[in-house]
Amino acid sequence: MWRGYFIGQSYRHKEAHEENQIHSVESLLMNIYVGNLSYDATSEDLREYFAEFGEVSSVKIVLDQNTGNSRGFGFVEMPDKEAARDAIIVLNGKELKGRMLTVSAARSRSARGASGESRQGGQETQTDWEQ
Repeated sequence: MWRGYFIGQSYRHKEAHEENQIHSVESLLMNIYVGNLSYDATSEDLREYFAEFGEVSSVKIVLDQNTGNSRGFGFVEMPDKEAARDAIIVLNGKELKGRMLTVSAARSRSARGASGESRQGGQETQTDWEQ
Protein backbone atom coordinates (compact mmCIF):
# COMPACT_ATOMS: atom_id res chain seq x y z
CA MET A 1 0.00 0.00 0.00
CA TRP A 2 1.40 3.36 -1.05
CA ARG A 3 1.56 5.87 1.84
CA GLY A 4 3.17 8.80 0.09
CA TYR A 5 1.83 12.34 0.18
CA PHE A 6 2.26 15.27 -2.10
CA ILE A 7 4.44 17.89 -0.48
CA GLY A 8 1.52 20.29 0.04
CA GLN A 9 -0.69 17.58 1.57
CA SER A 10 2.10 16.33 3.79
CA TYR A 11 2.66 19.82 5.15
CA ARG A 12 -1.06 20.30 5.87
CA HIS A 13 -1.19 16.85 7.47
CA LYS A 14 1.81 17.75 9.65
CA GLU A 15 0.18 21.06 10.73
CA ALA A 16 -3.06 19.26 11.65
CA HIS A 17 -1.13 16.64 13.61
CA GLU A 18 0.81 19.31 15.53
CA GLU A 19 -2.42 21.19 16.28
CA ASN A 20 -4.00 17.98 17.61
CA GLN A 21 -0.97 17.44 19.85
CA ILE A 22 -1.31 20.97 21.24
CA HIS A 23 -5.02 20.42 21.94
CA SER A 24 -4.34 17.06 23.60
CA VAL A 25 -1.76 18.65 25.92
CA GLU A 26 -4.16 21.50 26.72
CA SER A 27 -6.94 19.03 27.45
CA LEU A 28 -4.76 17.39 30.10
CA LEU A 29 -5.01 20.59 32.18
CA MET A 30 -8.26 21.65 33.79
CA ASN A 31 -8.83 25.38 33.56
CA ILE A 32 -10.80 26.80 36.49
CA TYR A 33 -12.59 30.15 36.59
CA VAL A 34 -12.37 32.04 39.89
CA GLY A 35 -14.71 35.01 40.19
CA ASN A 36 -15.60 37.62 42.81
CA LEU A 37 -11.94 37.93 43.78
CA SER A 38 -10.93 40.61 46.22
CA TYR A 39 -8.94 43.30 44.46
CA ASP A 40 -6.23 42.62 47.07
CA ALA A 41 -5.93 38.92 46.16
CA THR A 42 -2.67 37.90 44.52
CA SER A 43 -1.70 35.03 42.25
CA GLU A 44 0.19 33.55 45.17
CA ASP A 45 -2.97 33.66 47.33
CA LEU A 46 -4.85 31.67 44.69
CA ARG A 47 -1.96 29.25 44.20
CA GLU A 48 -1.84 28.49 47.94
CA TYR A 49 -5.63 28.14 48.14
CA PHE A 50 -5.81 25.64 45.27
CA ALA A 51 -2.57 23.81 46.15
CA GLU A 52 -4.38 22.23 49.10
CA PHE A 53 -6.10 20.02 46.50
CA GLY A 54 -3.14 19.20 44.27
CA GLU A 55 -0.55 20.59 41.89
CA VAL A 56 -1.27 23.99 40.37
CA SER A 57 0.21 24.50 36.89
CA SER A 58 -0.58 28.19 36.50
CA VAL A 59 -2.51 31.08 38.00
CA LYS A 60 -3.62 34.22 36.19
CA ILE A 61 -5.53 37.13 37.69
CA VAL A 62 -7.01 39.20 34.86
CA LEU A 63 -5.94 42.85 35.01
CA ASP A 64 -7.57 45.98 33.62
CA GLN A 65 -5.53 47.18 30.64
CA ASN A 66 -5.77 50.85 31.57
CA THR A 67 -5.19 50.77 35.33
CA GLY A 68 -3.32 47.50 35.82
CA ASN A 69 -5.68 46.68 38.70
CA SER A 70 -7.42 43.34 39.13
CA ARG A 71 -10.74 42.97 37.34
CA GLY A 72 -11.93 40.66 40.14
CA PHE A 73 -11.54 37.31 38.40
CA GLY A 74 -8.87 34.92 37.27
CA PHE A 75 -8.01 31.41 36.15
CA VAL A 76 -6.20 28.48 37.75
CA GLU A 77 -4.92 25.47 35.82
CA MET A 78 -4.48 22.10 37.48
CA PRO A 79 -3.13 18.96 35.75
CA ASP A 80 -5.14 16.52 37.89
CA LYS A 81 -8.77 16.80 36.82
CA GLU A 82 -10.01 14.95 39.90
CA ALA A 83 -8.16 17.35 42.22
CA ALA A 84 -9.50 20.28 40.16
CA ARG A 85 -13.08 19.02 40.53
CA ASP A 86 -12.59 18.65 44.28
CA ALA A 87 -11.23 22.20 44.47
CA ILE A 88 -14.23 23.54 42.53
CA ILE A 89 -16.72 21.78 44.80
CA VAL A 90 -15.05 22.82 48.05
CA LEU A 91 -13.90 26.36 47.18
CA ASN A 92 -17.06 27.58 45.41
CA GLY A 93 -18.72 29.89 47.93
CA LYS A 94 -15.70 29.96 50.28
CA GLU A 95 -14.25 33.23 51.48
CA LEU A 96 -10.88 34.60 50.42
CA LYS A 97 -9.80 38.02 51.66
CA GLY A 98 -13.35 38.97 52.63
CA ARG A 99 -15.07 37.91 49.37
CA MET A 100 -17.14 34.79 48.64
CA LEU A 101 -15.51 33.10 45.64
CA THR A 102 -17.34 31.87 42.57
CA VAL A 103 -15.42 28.82 41.35
CA SER A 104 -16.32 26.74 38.29
CA ALA A 105 -14.81 24.96 35.33
CA ALA A 106 -13.80 27.64 32.82
CA ARG A 107 -15.82 27.66 29.62
CA SER A 108 -14.06 27.53 26.28
CA ARG A 109 -14.08 30.62 24.10
CA SER A 110 -16.56 29.01 21.73
CA ALA A 111 -18.94 28.28 24.62
CA ARG A 112 -18.82 31.94 25.75
CA GLY A 113 -19.97 33.17 22.36
CA ALA A 114 -18.66 33.49 18.87
CA SER A 115 -17.24 36.98 19.20
CA GLY A 116 -15.88 36.79 22.74
CA GLU A 117 -16.97 40.37 23.24
CA SER A 118 -18.84 41.81 26.17
CA ARG A 119 -21.11 44.83 26.43
CA GLN A 120 -19.97 47.55 28.80
CA GLY A 121 -21.56 50.98 28.91
CA GLY A 122 -23.08 50.55 25.46
CA GLN A 123 -19.70 49.84 23.88
CA GLU A 124 -18.39 46.52 22.68
CA THR A 125 -14.99 45.70 24.12
CA GLN A 126 -12.83 42.66 23.65
CA THR A 127 -11.95 40.84 26.85
CA ASP A 128 -8.35 41.05 28.07
CA TRP A 129 -7.55 37.36 27.86
CA GLU A 130 -8.42 37.21 24.17
CA GLN A 131 -5.94 39.83 23.01
